[in-house]
Order: sequence, then C-alpha cells, then structure tokens
Amino acid sequence: MPEPGLQKLERSIKQLRIGAVRDTQRINQKAEADGLIERDEQFVVGVSGVAEEFFSWEQLELTFATVFVDATGQRDSPLTRPHISVGSELYTPIPVSITAVVMGWKTNERNETLGAKVAIGVASTDQATKFKGAVHLGFQGFGQPLNTFGDEELIP
Repeated sequence: MPEPGLQKLERSIKQLRIGAVRDTQRINQKAEADGLIERDEQFVVGVSGVAEEFFSWEQLELTFATVFVDATGQRDSPLTRPHISVGSELYTPIPVSITAVVMGWKTNERNETLGAKVAIGVASTDQATKFKGAVHLGFQGFGQPLNTFGDEELIP
C-alpha cells in the first residue's frame, strides 16, 4: 500500500490533469462558438484525358464554405492566405504528372479569403498517355464558417 503522502500526490497530479483537460475543452468550445479557429477546406476534382510531353492546363474556381482571415498576429504563421496542399491519385496504370497552382484568390472588401482560382496541369513523357484520376486540394488557415456572418453581404 502506498504511503499516505504518495497517495495525496497522486490525487493532486490526477486533479491537475483533469483540470488541464477541462481547460483545453473549454478553450476549444469557446473557439468553436466564436467561430475563428484553424480550419480546413478539402476538394477532390476529377481529371481525365490524354497527357502529353508538355503540361496542359485547365482552370477552375473554388468557393469556400469558410471565410479565411489574415490572423498573422493571432497564430504562429506568417501566411496571409490559406496554405494549399496538393495531391493526386490515378485510376489508370501508367503514371502521369498532375499538379495544381493557385492563380488568384476570391476576396471580399475586408480582404478575407472566400475562394480560389486554381489551374490544374497534367503532363506525361514523350508518349501520349490516356489517364483518369483525381486531384486533392486542401486549404488550411484561420477562419470561420461562412454562415456565421449572418445577413452581411459578402462581395467577391
């Protein structure tokens, strides 16, 4: 049986852990209620066609369900726009190169980010290659859901 002092110390440590967990939960709940937290937007875009030796590009516009804000003073990031991650998968057997790049941002009068104009490029070797696949686009940043802004009109 542990010594009474050790039992008391163990209880104190357990209470500290429980308190820390509850504090973290309260902070997260407040952030959720306020709306402004780190958020992710994810898109999957189907692609298919014939890839050739030089890149072929197509552009599309994406509208976010999140309003991303410039919060460089509130978090450890110097980025004023969402961070973009790009990946791809192929459903056909011969590899081709698929990439994406942001060509511009859709913003409102407060310079909040509402969407992106993205160019998707595909290339192969010196052999024309039929392909079918998908591009995965992830946008991560500090923001809140679009619907939490109420009746305020957002200007693209």
